[in-house]
Amino acid sequence: MRPGGVRRHRADIPRPRETAVDTKKPLIPIARKRRSEGSWRRSRINQKFEEAASPAEPDGQAGATRYGWYVLSILFLVYVLNFVDRQIISILAEDIKRDLGLKDQDLGFLYGTAFGVFYALFGIPLGRLADNWHRVRLMTIGLTLWSVMTAVSGLSRTGGHLAAARIGVGIGEATASPSAYSLISDYFPKRLRATALSIYSAGLYVGGGCSLFIGGAIVQGWNRAYPGGGPFGLVGWQAAFMAVGIPGLLLAIWIATLRNPSAGMSRGFPNRRRTPHRSAPLPASC
Repeated sequence: MRPGGVRRHRADIPRPRETAVDTKKPLIPIARKRRSEGSWRRSRINQKFEEAASPAEPDGQAGATRYGWYVLSILFLVYVLNFVDRQIISILAEDIKRDLGLKDQDLGFLYGTAFGVFYALFGIPLGRLADNWHRVRLMTIGLTLWSVMTAVSGLSRTGGHLAAARIGVGIGEATASPSAYSLISDYFPKRLRATALSIYSAGLYVGGGCSLFIGGAIVQGWNRAYPGGGPFGLVGWQAAFMAVGIPGLLLAIWIATLRNPSAGMSRGFPNRRRTPHRSAPLPASC
């Protein structure tokens, strides 16, 4: 009530002065703390995803096992024999040309087209097969095939027979590198993989160099021992084909004893076969 009996309005009543509180000031460190916690959590999540994508090598697989080096030594011998059987025809070309009555273009077909085209055509599907099937078995079958075909080349009486045998050599040898690269990748960790692949690849040049020496030595020794033809009427170039082809059958038996590792073993996680996604059954009411 005002003096004089006049009622005072509530808005006219003076209120005690309140001190203004700065509500933003205490929230600043809280917001910074929350932002820092959020960024730390995001970094931890990203780190976990990176570890899952490229996991660290287990302590037990920091280096290659003795069995891995054993497998690499056998694969090296396979690659040596691969190029011996592939390149030996170059040192035998003149004798083959004379005995089978071939021309230069025929030799070019035997050395290049009959082998190289079929090697390339079958290389891709056989590489795909190495990704999805037993690699040791695939290499064993391929090594057996090209060794038999190399030995059969020594029994050829016409250019057509020799061409068919060279095609078989090309198809068989197309199994070697895909299977070998896949096996090396699983037996050797990442830090030793380049070394292992370089050792395996050295077999290319060892085999290419040895093929010329071995082929020339066998032809010269055979023709000196059997000037008119040896057992079964074989001449020097035929004996050379059989001499380098038959040992491959023994090496194929050795290859068959190797263990086929699970894909991704050296990276710490096996490759599980993906199964097709099956949707959940619909409710009966649908």
